[in-house]
Amino acid sequence: MKKILFFSMFVGFGIAAFAQNIHFADANLKSYLISENCVDSNNDGIADNDVDTNDDNEIQLSEALAVTSLMLGSFPDTYHITSVDDLHHFENIEKLRILWLASLEQVELLGLTNITDLQIGSCASLKRIDISDLPNIVNQRIEDLSLDYLNMQNNSFPSGFFSLFYTENISYACIDDLPQEHAAMQDHMEAGITPAINCELSTPSFDLQNDVQLLPNPVTDVLLLSSKNKVPNKLSIIDVSGRIVKVYQNDLMKTNVSFLSKGVYFVKVYFENNQYIMKKLIKN
Repeated sequence: MKKILFFSMFVGFGIAAFAQNIHFADANLKSYLISENCVDSNNDGIADNDVDTNDDNEIQLSEALAVTSLMLGSFPDTYHITSVDDLHHFENIEKLRILWLASLEQVELLGLTNITDLQIGSCASLKRIDISDLPNIVNQRIEDLSLDYLNMQNNSFPSGFFSLFYTENISYACIDDLPQEHAAMQDHMEAGITPAINCELSTPSFDLQNDVQLLPNPVTDVLLLSSKNKVPNKLSIIDVSGRIVKVYQNDLMKTNVSFLSKGVYFVKVYFENNQYIMKKLIKN
């Protein structure tokens, strides 16, 4: 009897865990997934269902895991989705499309390692993409974007289709040291900047991006750092190839950069908990 009771409790716990509601940090994303046809259930390239298959206005883990092809796109953008981080619950996604989300700011480290087909495009506010944790992409389209940061160093290059159509003037890109990846990126970088292959690992902070200023910029001799809300604890100067030229850990608010050759650099400013922001610096 005890064994039967224990087994029943175990099965019940497993079902409850599998049926648990997902908490969404971005309520607008949840609303979209519940209200709009965004699931391509028969892989014909057309979204034919929403995620909320039991119509309870919630998304259970089981519903998320049932999705293999997801299409996010709102034109005009009436949902104002700013983050898709909650998609990490959709572990079985193989095809992901994100289009026309004008309020979306970043797509980073979703952890969806089953993705083979990825399309991200025409998102007016999207500045940062990090797909370095997606090693199985076969077809990749990152199009019609103005990016400050692109990290696609995932130890592979799409074997099917690759496009950066109308994605120009990328400020900073981290790529694999593969000939086809270098060739694919060369016409899409900001003038004078080449993609980096030595990319540091840390946690970018988007909240701090607008709080930090580098003055003057362009700079000749002394660089002043202004930070409104947090005190930085380290500063790195990186050249356009990704090489660290100089690291400062003291007197960060006023540094002498006269030794730098003329050109474009990136200043990486670190804060507590290994957060950082990156700013472009021009040396006269």
